[in-house]
Amino acid sequence: MKKVFLNLILVCLSVSIFAQSKSLEQKIKDEDVQECVLYKGGEEIQGYIKKMVVYDYETIFPAPWLYQKQIRFIPKDVFEKTEKIKGKMYVSYEPKDCDGYKCDSKEYVSVKYSDMSAVGMSMIPKKIFMQKVLDGKVSIFYHYQEPPVVMTGGAAPYYIECGKEEIVYQIGENGKLKLLNNLNIDKEMADCPYVIDKWSKGEYNKVAGKKVLSVILNDNLNKKVEAILDYNSNCK
Repeated sequence: MKKVFLNLILVCLSVSIFAQSKSLEQKIKDEDVQECVLYKGGEEIQGYIKKMVVYDYETIFPAPWLYQKQIRFIPKDVFEKTEKIKGKMYVSYEPKDCDGYKCDSKEYVSVKYSDMSAVGMSMIPKKIFMQKVLDGKVSIFYHYQEPPVVMTGGAAPYYIECGKEEIVYQIGENGKLKLLNNLNIDKEMADCPYVIDKWSKGEYNKVAGKKVLSVILNDNLNKKVEAILDYNSNCK
C-alpha cells in the first residue's frame, strides 16, 4: 500500500512539472518572446526579449532593422513567476543603455556606426545593436537598412530588401565599422604579406557562388570574407 501511495505521489509530481512546463511554453508563445541574455555593466541578465515583426496586409515579415534601435526586455524570474504579464513589466533598452544581448547563438553588440551608403542623417555616427558573426583581429557584423517612410507600390518589396544583411567589418577593437564592399585589401591588410600574395594571385573564391558566411554573398564579397579569415588565422 505504501509503495502504491509513493508511486501515486511521483505520478502527481510528474504531471505537475509537465503542466508547469507547458504553461511556460504557452506563455512564451502568447507573449511572443524569445529567451535571451542581456549584457549590462559586466553582468549577464537572463530574460526574454519581445519579438518584432512588420505586416503588409496579412503577410508577416521579419524586421531585423527594428532590433538595431531598441529591444524590450523582461527578466527571467519576473516573466516565469508572474501569471499575468503586463506591458509595463518590459524594460526598453537602447544601445546606449547596455553592452548588447544574445539570443540562441546570435550575439548582438552595442557599437557606433555611420551608414555612408546614402546621403542623410544616417551618416551621423550613432550607437546601434549589430549582430557580430565573426570575432577576431578583423570582426564581421550584419547591418540592416530601414524601409523608407513613404513606400510606393506596397511595403512587401521594401521589407524583403531590408531583411537582407549588409556585411560590415572592423579592424581592431577600436577600428571604424565600414561596409565590407569598401574594404581595400592591398591597403588595409598590407601588414600581412600572406594575404596580399594570395589576393594578388586571385586565389580567393575560386569556386564561384560558394557560401562563406551563413548568407549568400556575391563573389567579390566572398573573396574579401575569405581574405579576412586568412588574415585572422595567419597574421598578427
